[in-house]
Amino acid sequence: MGGVFSDHSAEYRELTEVLRVLSQTCQAYQAIFLSMLWKRLDLCMVPEDFKTTYYNYVMWEICRKSDGLRSCPNLAKYIE
Repeated sequence: MGGVFSDHSAEYRELTEVLRVLSQTCQAYQAIFLSMLWKRLDLCMVPEDFKTTYYNYVMWEICRKSDGLRSCPNLAKYIE
């Protein structure tokens, strides 16, 4: 069972991980890369190895990211 947009999901996950790591390197990088990381709130990139139905995974991802934004309201300003 492949993920939705499986041709690009590995690249997207890799880019997301790189931006996350760079944003945690120092304050100067945080100012640059945190905004790039949270520019979009992508919810439909389902990993190849997900163990549930697509809609359950997307629902879980919406809840997880919403909880994260609720606990860190300063991140919401980066979402366009």
